[in-house]
Amino acid sequence: MGVIWPTRGRVRQISYLYFTLLIAVPVIGGVAAGFLSTAEIVQFRDPAVIASSFGVLGGLLFAHAIFVFQLRVSYDATNDEATGPDTPMEDLRVRPLIDEMFAGVLYASLVALALTLITGAVAAVQDPTAVVSPVLFGITVGIGLHLFGCVLHVLSATTTAYENLKRRGK
Repeated sequence: MGVIWPTRGRVRQISYLYFTLLIAVPVIGGVAAGFLSTAEIVQFRDPAVIASSFGVLGGLLFAHAIFVFQLRVSYDATNDEATGPDTPMEDLRVRPLIDEMFAGVLYASLVALALTLITGAVAAVQDPTAVVSPVLFGITVGIGLHLFGCVLHVLSATTTAYENLKRRGK
């Protein structure tokens, strides 16, 4: 929720970019995919491939979470040695960005795990020659687009944190 309604100063304001990426595009994309599947223009035939793809992405996101955790530990250890907030080692914008990255990457990992489990379960029970129902196809596309927005958010936070750390090192 903090991504879509971040606090700017003391006021919460909606971030239209992240509202679009995390809610509007997934809903529109999921509904469109369901309609296209109903019209037999696009069909979802092999959920095992989708499950393995989301599984790999989820593993990479979990590895990123471990990296972000290590980044926070090393950042805190470096800044504990500083003598105060006015030292060049301290940058008050970096800690919240690292925390935002960690929350975002854990959430994205959870979404990828949910998609892996859903598509894996469908692959396990579905007849190999059957087509996945349009409703399930729309839900999968919508959640997949939501995951895409989550990954873009994590990449944005990672880039911003890196830029702040790079500036700090000068």
